[in-house]
Amino acid sequence: MGYVNKTVKRYTFLFWIACLVLLVEGKRAKQPRCPSSCTCTKDNALCENIRTVPRSFPPDVVSLSFVKSGFNEIAESSFSHTPALQLLLFTANTFDSINDDAFLGLPHLEYLFIENNKIKSISPYAFRGLKSLIHLSLANNNLQTLPKDVFKGMDALTKVDLRGNIFTCDCKLKWLVDWMYSTNATVDQIDCNGPPLYQGKKINDLVPQSFDCITTEFAAYQSLKFESISVESFSFGNDQYMVFAQPFVGTCSFLEWDHVEMVFRNYDNIDSTSTVVCKPLVIDNQLFIIVAQLFSGSHIYKRDTSANKFIKIQDIDILKIRKPNDVEIFRIDGESFFVIADSSKAGSTTVYKWNGNGFYSHQSLHPWFRDTDVEYLEIASKPHLILSSSSQRPVIYQWSKSQKLFERRTDIPDMEDVYAVKHFKAKAELYICMTRFIGDSKVMRWDGSMFTEMQTVPSRGSMVFQPFSVDSWQYAILGSDYSLTQVYRWDAKKNQFVHFQELNIQAPRAFSLVSIDNRDSKTLRITSKHNLSPQKRLCLPMCCRESTAGTGGTSLAKDTAPAKKPACAGLGLVYALLSSLLFSILALLVKKIDGVHAVEISAIRCFFQMVFVLPALIYYKTGFLGPRGQRFFLFLRGLSGSNAMILLYYAVQQMPLADAMVIVFSNPVFTSLLAWMFLREKCTVLDLLFTVSTLSGVVLIARPPFIFGSSLSGIEGDYANHIKGTAAAFAAAICAACTMVVLRKMGKNVHYYLSVWYYAVMGLIESVIAMFVIGEWSVPHCGRDRWFLISIGAIGIAAQTFLTKALQLEKAGPVALMRTMDVVLAFILQFLFLEQKPTWWSLGGALCIICSTSGVALRKWYNSTRKNTQNGRNGK
Repeated sequence: MGYVNKTVKRYTFLFWIACLVLLVEGKRAKQPRCPSSCTCTKDNALCENIRTVPRSFPPDVVSLSFVKSGFNEIAESSFSHTPALQLLLFTANTFDSINDDAFLGLPHLEYLFIENNKIKSISPYAFRGLKSLIHLSLANNNLQTLPKDVFKGMDALTKVDLRGNIFTCDCKLKWLVDWMYSTNATVDQIDCNGPPLYQGKKINDLVPQSFDCITTEFAAYQSLKFESISVESFSFGNDQYMVFAQPFVGTCSFLEWDHVEMVFRNYDNIDSTSTVVCKPLVIDNQLFIIVAQLFSGSHIYKRDTSANKFIKIQDIDILKIRKPNDVEIFRIDGESFFVIADSSKAGSTTVYKWNGNGFYSHQSLHPWFRDTDVEYLEIASKPHLILSSSSQRPVIYQWSKSQKLFERRTDIPDMEDVYAVKHFKAKAELYICMTRFIGDSKVMRWDGSMFTEMQTVPSRGSMVFQPFSVDSWQYAILGSDYSLTQVYRWDAKKNQFVHFQELNIQAPRAFSLVSIDNRDSKTLRITSKHNLSPQKRLCLPMCCRESTAGTGGTSLAKDTAPAKKPACAGLGLVYALLSSLLFSILALLVKKIDGVHAVEISAIRCFFQMVFVLPALIYYKTGFLGPRGQRFFLFLRGLSGSNAMILLYYAVQQMPLADAMVIVFSNPVFTSLLAWMFLREKCTVLDLLFTVSTLSGVVLIARPPFIFGSSLSGIEGDYANHIKGTAAAFAAAICAACTMVVLRKMGKNVHYYLSVWYYAVMGLIESVIAMFVIGEWSVPHCGRDRWFLISIGAIGIAAQTFLTKALQLEKAGPVALMRTMDVVLAFILQFLFLEQKPTWWSLGGALCIICSTSGVALRKWYNSTRKNTQNGRNGK
């Protein structure tokens, strides 16, 4: 029995040993082995002449090489089964593409060599996930370009080798130049294989400015809810305007560029009948408008700047001009002319000349031909006119210097039914765009003796084929009544227009290019191409019979970079709040300084203001004196503004902080009254009520003894100082109102920094003179006061900057309402830092003044909104 038990135990032990051996062998069998076509060592693997990327390698492999392999691509996640890889090499293979996420799952890969292959394409996200890669080689792969930002996210790179490729150094590769300027990686010298301009050059030697790349398109910018048949843009008095002819409404509508809201706003209008053209003409700083009408004759208006309106000065001969269709203005030998193309059988296209007092008929061109368009241009530096007609081919007239008349020179053969002709120049060559409603439009070039056809553009139903240029780029817009509007760009190599963009605009009648703020100031920085300087905002007003989606309207498009994100909603109000906070802190610092006169504080702030503004004046090239016609108003602005500042600081020193701030805050009410007195602005009963309420608030704060008795509760110091402070604050409010009226009078003809410059200079001069007169000039001995004075200068600049930004982002009404926080913050700061509790009289006075100023702001905001709404509805 014992023998049997021992035998059973022995066999049981052997059975378990056998099972354990089988388990171990089974586990070993599941481990990946080296692929049959590869050679593996402990941590390296080499594969030759394989057809696919193997999916199994020993787990300890950290280096993997493929040589002379036959697979045609590196697919997504091809090496996710070898996460320990640190080096990966491909050489002399036949694959031609690397797909997105090809190397995903290799967190430890540090070296990637893809060399001597024939790669046709690399996907944009081929190297995504290689965050540990420090060395990348794509040498000798016949690469012509690389997808944009293909190295994005590879921040650990220290070495990139792109030698031996045939890169075309065009706009597709511009991103690589930008990247080379920003990366810390070393990039070996790379040759350019093209285009001819950069043939043989090194990419490493190029700069981003070497590339002229158009990366933008025309996008809708502003829609005007009216129909129009023609549009003209013009500059007058340093402002930019547009005028639209609205035949159905019977008006010439003028729009003015709003530099704050950055849109075109209503400016004025001229009532007319069946208006087809409103042509602006500036002669000797005088603005004339030629109003061409289908009925009741055509007229000439002049802008009366003193009366701020248009006045009719002349009628155009109704016997010659019966049915005007186009007006063209030009100058010859310093003399001003305009020509009207008449499309009636009984009319005659006529040239008019300015004689110093008016326009008179200078020459009548061919009658009875029903001209539809006239174009002025210079051929070989000689003035010419091209007349388009519905009854004959376009006729070319040349100016005779001896007779001072236009003489017929030739016509353009084989071009019947031309509706309009517009010209442009490209590389000193003269071209014309000929619009045809029936048949194809043409692009023709002047060859020295005649115009020859260069390009045919399909254009069924077109009435406008308008060329225009944006810096060194030439475009043309082709409108159609039967299809969408097409934009073409001039190809200098092909000497013809190529399609650039389609605009969702139907049945346009006119286009006009307007450059906004194209000055050295560069206040608007909307780029039209990469690294365009100076940068500008370019709008194309489009007059349409029908707008997008079939509803009438006029659109403005702009050539711009990819759409700029709008400012955060309410950001302007945040700036206004920050401005209020800083102005209140500034007043508190004035209050806390001991032994320094208010005039001296003003001088120090003006000095800091000058230091800040001086570089801006030099940068924007505004000059230090300003336009001749505006210097007197600039002087008044500086005088009134500096006085307001000095009086405010004096008031703050003589009376409670909040009381002084409240009284000065009443200036909008007085602005309305002064604008009524000097600018002839409308003054209503509400304005009078607001004025009475404001004066009541001032009385409550001042508390004259003959009304309130001799109680000094809440009054700082003696009553005499309180009255002095009240009078100074009231005078500061009046001066601030005067400043606003002067600024309104100047309009936007003067740069903002020039206005601030006068304010600082006048304030400094006035303060220095006043300090010598009163003899109280002193440098503070206390270090704290010195820091306070420096802070006043810096905070004053910051507060004014925030206020300006607020007015640029928000309408004046909401900003004015937010500025009421000045008063609230003044009371809070007075209580926290000066330990002064306001009296009920002060609170009551503050309430009266806040209600008045808020009422003024709300009324103007409401009136402005209602006016814009009405104008949008009726198109005026």
